[in-house]
Amino acid sequence: MELFKYRNESKNKKNVLKTIYDYNRRGDFVTRNILSEETELSFATIIRFVTELLADEIIEEFDELESTGGRKPISLRINPNYAYVISVDIGTFSVKIAVVKMNGELIQKQIFPVKDNCVPTKGLSIDELCVKLEDIIAEYGDERLLGIGVGVSGMVNCKEGRIIFCPNIRGWDNILICSLLEEKFNVPVFLDTSPRCMALAEQWFGIGQNVNNQIFASFGYGSIGSGIIIESKLFRGSGDFAGELGHVQVVSEGFLCTCGNRGCIEGYVTLPMIVMAIQDAVNENIGFSPIKLMVDSTNDINKDIIVKALDEGDKIAGNIIAETGRFMGVALADMANLFNPDLIVLGGGVIESFPQLIDEVKRTIKKRSLVTIQRNLMIEKSALGLDASIIGGAILVLQEFFS
Repeated sequence: MELFKYRNESKNKKNVLKTIYDYNRRGDFVTRNILSEETELSFATIIRFVTELLADEIIEEFDELESTGGRKPISLRINPNYAYVISVDIGTFSVKIAVVKMNGELIQKQIFPVKDNCVPTKGLSIDELCVKLEDIIAEYGDERLLGIGVGVSGMVNCKEGRIIFCPNIRGWDNILICSLLEEKFNVPVFLDTSPRCMALAEQWFGIGQNVNNQIFASFGYGSIGSGIIIESKLFRGSGDFAGELGHVQVVSEGFLCTCGNRGCIEGYVTLPMIVMAIQDAVNENIGFSPIKLMVDSTNDINKDIIVKALDEGDKIAGNIIAETGRFMGVALADMANLFNPDLIVLGGGVIESFPQLIDEVKRTIKKRSLVTIQRNLMIEKSALGLDASIIGGAILVLQEFFS
């Protein structure tokens, strides 16, 4: 069965299907009467379309609505088991592969850590990725695979389906990933950056629902980026390069970045740089510090040790984390002043590991952004956490299906 056949259906029928989906993902009930009002189609037309969609098993009925008298209203929802999507997130320190239902629910998630500690890292090769995908498709079947969405921590050309440049990951530059996977698995494949996938995930299923203008700031373990949504639409820029938050300068003539410039925020707030800063601070400090008792050598300091030290009130770790939050706030204040968003969502591995950062980020944005900008600005932590990128990769497929 050709699952993407609905792209060839009439505009009105696709609109009915999308309206049902939009109501579902917002957690709202939708009936045939509501569909008629929302789409401005006659009730007879709605009955015909719904009957056809029910016959194809892409939607289903359920009766959780309260009756106000007369016949009990029947609500409609997308059948979450109609199809599944495979989502791939190619990150600096791991590759994630997930199986996602039509309603955004994760069925399965696999994480393949990168063993390298130095950036750029070397993770799964394209051949190894294909083997992992073959295993998943063999388990779930190819007849219900709607498509594959790929998010990557790097620069991409979405229209060409090309990974252009991954400065922090070896072996993934200049790869036509979409056509390669489409040819191998015979399903549609869609590509975008990981931060833009995260932005889509929060807009569809997370804290960004019903917010017209928002920025997702991704502070990952190995790379920094953002997804920008303007008037409810993802903004990619003229060459698909919009949102390169990691290359906003926060220190004049600072550390050399992988991009070739100096002082980029990516050189200060990724996990390796935070660890290095704390190692240097511990070596320079001659007084007592809890973190010194946790390791035999500063080379043993890692994320888990830092988390523990913060919990015990270690001032060295606390000062570095506060400084990291200020760097983030400086970059995001510039973004706020430029785009005037309603919402900035903070996410990524560094935010998830060190939520103590968030208060300092908020203070710095308030200090450095225009009063008129911050008046209606919300700053919130990601609701979807570390799953945002793979949920967003699935949305690349779902939004095309329901478009």
